Amino acid sequence: MNMHKLSKYIFICLILFGNALIIKAQEFNCSVSVTAPTLQLANRDLCKNMESQIKEFMNTRHWTNDNFSASERIDCSISIIIGGYNANNYSGTMQVVSSRPVYGTNYSTSLFNCLDKNFNVSYVIFQPFEYQENTYISEMTSILGYYAYIMLGYDYDSFSKFGGSLYFQKAQSIVNSAQGSGVVGWGSTEKDDHNRYFLANELNDDRFKSFHEAIYDYHRLGLDNMSQDNGKGTDNIIKSLQLLNEVKQNFNSSYSLNLFFLAKTNELIDLFASAPSDKKGTARDLLKSLDPLNTEKYNDKLQ
Repeated sequence: MNMHKLSKYIFICLILFGNALIIKAQEFNCSVSVTAPTLQLANRDLCKNMESQIKEFMNTRHWTNDNFSASERIDCSISIIIGGYNANNYSGTMQVVSSRPVYGTNYSTSLFNCLDKNFNVSYVIFQPFEYQENTYISEMTSILGYYAYIMLGYDYDSFSKFGGSLYFQKAQSIVNSAQGSGVVGWGSTEKDDHNRYFLANELNDDRFKSFHEAIYDYHRLGLDNMSQDNGKGTDNIIKSLQLLNEVKQNFNSSYSLNLFFLAKTNELIDLFASAPSDKKGTARDLLKSLDPLNTEKYNDKLQ
């Protein structure tokens, strides 16, 4: 059992007060929603069938070599809104969200929250999804595989330092395979620098080491400690923000940082709203620097 699995296994066992019966299960507990609110699709069953196939693909496939207990499965959701179609080609957006439990509480914290605006797939009802690592077979399974590995990377990073590296590398391999498809969302020269290429590139860049450390410090040393030692947990969350500030100094426009604060802004405000004034002030100054779009909110809520 690797260090991530050992850490996460102990963590879940403690939450369940020793009820550690292991059932061989896949990695995700993924809910799926597919809607087409502005379209009159010829086949009314399309959204329902797409939902069903995506859910089966995400939840029944083994994405790692680890065995997950039912309680270890990663809670996540995929919400697709179809905005256009031509024959069997569909375009729209896909929101991907994942979370993990916080030790000693009934609270789940958002790990990853991303709106992908480049959902452009070919889909035929009941046609099996084909997927093979390191090979681009279809846009649908490449996108799903990509985000599966991104979510795994974040989850593993949150339980063990640099634990998600293998899965971020797998996401990068999917990008490399998909770039030859010509489909928007995978390219390094596209106008939108907030696409799958740029996210995977950052998460695999050695210069983003501090980002991965911050994910671990924030969750495992910060949130997971707060039920037993609020002060220590809060200090480690401030440390995680300082690590993110190191990233900010080198990469002023970072997609990874933008996604972090999309997932964490409200949580951070709640965490520091009742903190001692010195810690609240330190956090406020860091947050305003790291997440300037929400400066007004930090000034208002963290006085």
